Parts: sequence; C-alpha cells; structure tokens
Amino acid sequence: MTASAPDTKSPQTELVWTRLAHARVRELTGDASRAPRALVVGTAGSGKSLVLQHLRSTLRSQGTHVALASSSPDLSTLPRDAVLFVDDAHLMTESQLLALQSRLEDDEAGVVLACRPWPRSEQLRLIARRLEQGRPPIVLGHLGAAELRSHLGREGTTVPDTCLSALLDLCGAVTWLVREALLAHGTGPCNDPEHRAVQAALTEIVAARLHTIEPAVAARVQNECLNVAGTADADANTDEQAMAGYAEGLLLRNGRPVPIVRTAVLATIPVDRLIALLSGGTSRPSNEVMELLTGVADPRIAAALVELGDTMLERDPVRAAELYRNAASSGADPTAIAVRLARAAWTRGDLDRACALIDSAEVPAGHPLHDEAVDIAGSVWAARGFMSISTDAYASGDISDPQVAAHAAIAALGSGAGDTLESALGVAAPLRTYPSTLSVSMRLLGRGLRAGVTPTAAGALDEMVRAAERYTESGAHGPIPELPAVLAALTAVNTGELDVAHGILTAAHRGGHGGSWAKPRLLLWTAWVALRRQHPDETLLRLENVRAIPGELSARDRLLRDAVVIGHTRRYGDPATLPTVWHRVRDDVMHVQPDLFSLFPLAEFVTTAALLGDAERFESAFAEALDLIGRLGHPPAWSAHLHWAGFQKGVLLGRPDELTRHARALVTAAQTSPVAAAMSRAGKVWTEALTGTVDVDAIEHAAAELAKVGLAWDGARLASHGAGRSEERRTVARLLSTARQLHPNRETPDAEHPQPARVSRGPSMLSPREMEVAALVISGKTYAEIGETIFISPRTAEHHIARIRRRLGATSRSDLIARLRAIVEDPDGSGPDGHGGSAWRTP
Repeated sequence: MTASAPDTKSPQTELVWTRLAHARVRELTGDASRAPRALVVGTAGSGKSLVLQHLRSTLRSQGTHVALASSSPDLSTLPRDAVLFVDDAHLMTESQLLALQSRLEDDEAGVVLACRPWPRSEQLRLIARRLEQGRPPIVLGHLGAAELRSHLGREGTTVPDTCLSALLDLCGAVTWLVREALLAHGTGPCNDPEHRAVQAALTEIVAARLHTIEPAVAARVQNECLNVAGTADADANTDEQAMAGYAEGLLLRNGRPVPIVRTAVLATIPVDRLIALLSGGTSRPSNEVMELLTGVADPRIAAALVELGDTMLERDPVRAAELYRNAASSGADPTAIAVRLARAAWTRGDLDRACALIDSAEVPAGHPLHDEAVDIAGSVWAARGFMSISTDAYASGDISDPQVAAHAAIAALGSGAGDTLESALGVAAPLRTYPSTLSVSMRLLGRGLRAGVTPTAAGALDEMVRAAERYTESGAHGPIPELPAVLAALTAVNTGELDVAHGILTAAHRGGHGGSWAKPRLLLWTAWVALRRQHPDETLLRLENVRAIPGELSARDRLLRDAVVIGHTRRYGDPATLPTVWHRVRDDVMHVQPDLFSLFPLAEFVTTAALLGDAERFESAFAEALDLIGRLGHPPAWSAHLHWAGFQKGVLLGRPDELTRHARALVTAAQTSPVAAAMSRAGKVWTEALTGTVDVDAIEHAAAELAKVGLAWDGARLASHGAGRSEERRTVARLLSTARQLHPNRETPDAEHPQPARVSRGPSMLSPREMEVAALVISGKTYAEIGETIFISPRTAEHHIARIRRRLGATSRSDLIARLRAIVEDPDGSGPDGHGGSAWRTP
C-alpha cells in the first residue's frame, strides 16, 4: 500500500502539522467573538513561522488588521485593533517582553506568539501562561504516519508506506527532520530500501546544525549519541543543555538522541573529541563506537578501553573481554591485556582459558599485574582441584599485595603446607594503606585460618564469620582459592554449628558473595549443609538451582555435587538406585587431589564406597587426606570428621584394626574438641555393640550427642545398629524408634508395616521396602548390615528376604540373587533393549 495516488513530484511539506495543530488553527481563525490570541510552541524547524504566516494570511483575508513585532520596535504605538504577530519570542529582550506583557493587559488586543520550548525566561513564562489561559496552545509536536499520509494525499504525492515508516523511525518523528527526509527521498518507487542516500543527506544537514549551535549543547548531544555520561563536559547545567538539545530538534523530549542524529555524530565526530569523551566517561560505549575505535593506535584510547572493561568485568565479562582486545589493538600492554583477559575468563567460569592465558603471558616479577597473575593462576588450580599446585603457584614469586598473600594462605592451609601458611600470613597481616572493607576481611580471614588449626580452635568461627560478612560487603568478585563464606561455613560445621553454617551460606548467596562465578559453589555447599540438617527438599532445590546456571562446573564443584547426590540417595532415595548413581559418579574423585576443604565430600565417597564394596578405589585418596591433616599437626576441628569417616569405614567393612586406629585418634582429639568428644563416645558405644554389648541408654545418649553436633544421620545409624545386635524385642523397638526420630524418612514406608505385595511380573511383585532389601542383598549385605542401612532389625530383614524368596520361587541364595538382579537392574521390565532405568539423574 502507498500513501495517496502515484506522483513523481517532490513532496510539498511546508504545512506538515499534527491533526490537533490543524484543529487549533481552525478554531483561532473561525472565532470572531474575541480578539485572536494564541501561543505557538515547537522545536527548531517545526514550522512555527509557517503557522504564523498562515494565520496572518487567513486573518487578513477576513479583514483583520495584522502587525509584525519585527517591524514595530515600539509596541505601544500599534493600534488597539491590530493583531500582533511575534516570532521567536524566546529571543526577545526583557524590555520587549515587558512591552508585550503590557499589551496583553488589554483584553481586546490580539497577540499571536511563537517560541521554542526552551529557553524560557520568567517573563516569557508569564506571557505564555497568560495566552494559554485564553486558548490551548498550538503545539507542533512529532508527526505520525497517518498525519503524514493525509498531508501527502492533499499534495497529490505518494511515498510507499514502508518508506514512510522507516523515515519516521529514522527521524524520531521530529518535524524538521521528517521534512528534510521526504525531500531527500522524493516520491514514486523507492530503489534504496535501506535509505542510505537519505541517511547520507541527513547526516550532512545534522552535522552542519551541530556546528552552528552552542558548543555546550552540541557536546551534550554528542555525549548522548555516544552513550557517555559523567564526562568533564557535564556540569550543573546538564538538564538545561538537554532541553536546549530538544529545542534544537536534535534530542527527544526524554533527552535521548534522535536516531539519525546519533548516526550523524558517529559518522562525523573527530577522533580526538571521541578520545576525550571516552577518557572522562564512566558508561560503556556502544558497539558502533567501539567499531570507530578499533585499530586506532592511541594510548588514551587504550587506557579508556581498559578502564571501561574493568568496570564491566563482573556484570558482563564477555563484553569486558571485547573491550580488552580492542585496547590491545590500540596499543595497550599485551601482558596486562593477557592478565585481564584471564580475569574475564575466570569470571565467566572458563578455567581452562584463564589458565592458558596466564601460562602464555609469562608475567615478570616486576610487572604491575604480577601479583594478580599469580592470584589467577593459584585460584584456577584450586578450582581445578589441585590445591598443592595452587600453593606452588603462589610461592612462585615474591608477593607484595597483602590480599593476594591472604589468598596464598588459604591455598597453603588447604594443601596442608603449614610453614607456607605462616609465611603468607606474615605478608597478609600488615596494613599498607587505610583499612578498606576487603583488606579488613582478609586480615580477619588470616586470623581465623590460624585459629582453626590450633588444638581448641578458639575464636576461629567468630573471625571467619566476620571475614565472610566483610567480604560480601566489599563486593569483591575476583579470583580466590576458596570463598570466605565457604571457609566460615566449614568452620561452623567443624564445631557442630550446622544452623550457623546455613545462615552464613544463605546470607552470602543473597549478598552476591564473590560475584557470579561463586554462585554455584555457594549453592552446592548450601545443599550439602541442608542435607546434614535433614532438609532434603532444600537439598534438591539447591541442586536444581545449580543445574539452571549456564556453564560447566569446576572439578571440585563436580565432586561436591556428586557427594550431595550420593548423600541424598543414601539418606532419602530408593536404595535400589544407589549402585547406579554410584557407578555414574565414583570416578570424579580421581580428577582432583584431596585438600582440607574437600574432606567432607571425600568422607561421603569413602563411606559409600565401603557400603557398596568399592573401598579399595578410595584407599589412596583417603591416605592422602590423612597425611594432609598430619602435616598440619592433626588439628581436631579439621581431623575429627575425617577420622569419623575412617571409623565408619571400619564398621562397614568389618575391619577392627582400622576401626580402632580412628577411634584412638578421636579419643585424642576429644580432649579439646566437643565434636570429637561426641564422636569418641559414640564410637565406644558402637564398638561395644559390635561385640554384642547393647546398652540401650548409652546408645540413645550417644546417638543424641551425635545429632547435636550435626550428625543426626549417624546417630540414627548407631541406634539401628544397636537394634540389629539385640535379641530383646523391647530394646529393638526402642532403638528403632530412636533411629526414626533422629532421621525421619518421609519417603520410606514404615518397616513394621510393609506394603502388600502385588501379584504381577517385574518389580511390582515386591513392595517398595522389599525392593530396598533386594538391592542390598544383591550388594552382598548380611541381615545385620541390611538392618543397619534401612533402620530395621536383622530379624525383620530376614523375614523380608524369606518372603521375597517365596514370591520369586527361588531355590537357593544364588538363584535368588540372579532373580533379584533381573528385577532391580531392569526395574521397568523392559529388558536389555528397552528403555527402563532409574528416575534419578545426577545434575
């Protein structure tokens, strides 16, 4: 569709007004009952003078006497019946405005006044207000497509509708620009769908106007077009300059540039002016601006681009990397750019890229970014799961930055390098400048790390909590071997304060602790703590939150995720799925070295491996972990949980010597650690139960103590184990009740009330509880071990197995296991070619 009939003439656009403006003009010329008075307002080029000319011509034809202010210096001499026409009233002097105001005191004196929306003095404001009280103003605002079509129709010219829409968008519907665009475009068929010729013509016109307006206003228009704010050109008159740009028809009412004006500025602004704007700006430049700067070798451009990249690093690391690369093409230091690109890669979670960039940079010791390069390398190796290599990276050069030295101390502690820890803390302690929030966080962190490896760990938790809070407040988002919030949470868990650990992690996540890269790690540790607090729903929710975050998990985060999945499956899932989950994740331990901060995930793997008969796979990793805490002097706060895992391993594997060795270590640690003391007493009672001595009161007390220090699951297992070793029905019932109280499993049917079996093939032949028992029978568990795992007595486990054997018609134990494998390992009954499988999937 096109507007009006075809024509080859140039469009006549002199009277392109809005419909409302036309209506106001008709009202003014058609009302003979009072003296003509009106205010005409419009930006430069909007057609104010044409409106005045049209009104004068119309009133003259009606016999009205008209006069021009420009031809009558003394307005007091004008006849009373003459209608005074005033153009560009915003340029009138104060005395002229006073004379005009005096004339308006006579209600019979006609005045038609035109002005721009800015500037407007107080005197002119009062005059405009007086005119508006008598009649609504004639506002020459922006044009619409319908009004433009109507005008072209009256002129008998045509412009394709698609072209009209494109030109209006290009010009922001600003009247003077639309008029110029129509003249440049012409009528009839359009052979330039992108309107490049129109843009070129308008660019020259806009550039010429920018040279004629006030320099401060032109600078404001340029700033808006380049998306540069906060420059040296900006001052207290910013709002007035924006209004001046609007009055000139170059900015929109909201201060943003008209599209074609922006195009013109980008095409014509001198490079020196562009450099000056960027050097003093704080906003990121647009892609078009960056294209203008690409390849321009100038140190000012390079410095400005690096600075802009630094400001964008956290919220948009990809864009920051682009800015850094452009800075390199402008002559920035290649080594500095490599370090910054590595930092951007770290921020977006690309550890391999970050490491490759640092490796290739070879930052010399005297370089200003040497410490930052060391920090990135050390943090990357820690995230990869090689804390000892991280320690080596920090030790590779003399570190002068106290904050980087504090990071080195984290790595040293994590790898068990006690001597390096003290050396790094010696560099981190002094304050070189005034205490910033981040520097205070690192000082508190250093004190907490040192306190945590003392026999009593006195004050460690308080220091670590304060350090984590200050770190969040600092807004730091750079590389670090381990997050202060994670270290604080681990310290809380080490002291049995699970609720405190949960609060630390929740507050850290809410406060953006560590930046965007840290979010998955905080969520995973929150999931792990929720599991220990027996909040399985929150555990699954946090795992889902992690799944939703784009990008790959680091090696250590994958290990932590797998530990959470295994732990949740053991405690709340279907036991029949545990072997499948285990085989899917067990090899992830091979990809990382044990460190102090991964002892909890490692312990989950070690005990699960013992449960499933796969203990040998983790003997080396467990031995490394024991050697690590030995190098640190066996600090009770950190070693107790590892020895507890060793004790559990001994129980599950039936190895008295291993059980005894870790029990003795717990006795030693119990002298200064309440957590180790609870473990030691529970271990003693557990060992007695193994020999057949079941003291129900002692077991209940020990189980309750374990629950108080965050080991409710283990307390429930202890009670269940005791029930499995007792022949007294009341003792069995009492201990099983204790187990369920300590670890209620809403998803599992009550052991004493199994679900009725269904008569059908496949897994539906067995109740959910019998399916759990079947999976444990396949794994080679005894009656006692089955009972301990799912909190039933050995006798109840025996009854379950007898019923299963009868239902399946098994004639021997080997026959029973073969039949159970067919059911458990093919739960859908779909056979080897079907699509059956576990509903659980690791994240």
